[in-house]
Amino acid sequence: MTGSIALDVVIGLVFIYTLYSLLTTTIVELIATLFQFRARNLVKGIERMLDDNGKAILSQKFYDTPLIKYMASGLGRIYNKPSYIQARNFSKALIQVLKDEVDGGDKPSDKIRAALEKYKDTQTGKFLLNLLDEADNDLQKFTASLETWFDDTQERVAGWYKRKILFVTFLVGLVVAILFNIDTIQIAGNLSKDPKVREQYVKMAGQLASDTTLMKNAYDKGLAKKLENDSAFKANKHIKTAQELKEQVADSVGKAVLEGQKVLIGRMDTLYAYIEKSDVVLTAKRPTWKFSSRNSWMNLLGCLLTAIALSLGAPFWFDLLNKLVKLRGSIAKVESGGASAQKDKSGESQKTAVG
Repeated sequence: MTGSIALDVVIGLVFIYTLYSLLTTTIVELIATLFQFRARNLVKGIERMLDDNGKAILSQKFYDTPLIKYMASGLGRIYNKPSYIQARNFSKALIQVLKDEVDGGDKPSDKIRAALEKYKDTQTGKFLLNLLDEADNDLQKFTASLETWFDDTQERVAGWYKRKILFVTFLVGLVVAILFNIDTIQIAGNLSKDPKVREQYVKMAGQLASDTTLMKNAYDKGLAKKLENDSAFKANKHIKTAQELKEQVADSVGKAVLEGQKVLIGRMDTLYAYIEKSDVVLTAKRPTWKFSSRNSWMNLLGCLLTAIALSLGAPFWFDLLNKLVKLRGSIAKVESGGASAQKDKSGESQKTAVG
């Protein structure tokens, strides 16, 4: 032990949060995949872009284009819509929709303007006409404007998704905390009082922190930036322009997230293995619920604190656990070195006294 009870208690709690947030995150990912949260969120963003105050204008036609329609997997889906759309595919599909609005052999830009004139009384139509005017009827510039608009909107859509997932994660975390009785207050008290239990927690925390396969780069917030600066990635993808780089990075990050979901679900065996090793030490003693009992309310508060912690997600707690384990190791080395120095100094003093 390091001699720091507080640090070991914190490591023990973080260890618990890491394990059960892994379970919580896995459940949330299953729910998100089953109910197509990402696809629904994307549809909401597309409707916000292409429709007018809730009135359908272009969004349904957009999703009916072959380019977008066949992006969804189709079979076994409750909600048959794609979860990811690249900016170039958005612009291609929208331009195709606008071209199909007008018959005849006019130039593409003229056909697009004629189609947009039908919607000039809507906010969406006015905005798209303005983009076309700014591009001076240049189809290439208009396409670039559409892609920039899409990327800007997707940043807000990503914010919507994060807030929704945070709420769902909290609810799932609360259910997990109550179901397994993961009472933060009681567990912290037990850890501070029982050195054997504390030592077992710290030992298992070190084992978990060394499991480098537990988290993959799908949860690396800097993955996109790393790919943008990776010369090998650019060469392998034969990227020539900044736009191509942006699209390839977005595509790679999207695939990494999907792969990360599979890895996360596959790591459930790790959770079970650690629970088996720890026997009943991972959970607190559940009090008999009584409305008037202080212990019951304290237990509920402890579970609520756990749910809040679990809502931060497995990657957060796994990273923090790694840092704390390394910090504990550093402190142990310093204390060990200090003890050795003190012992040597004591030995020298005894020799001097004898001499």
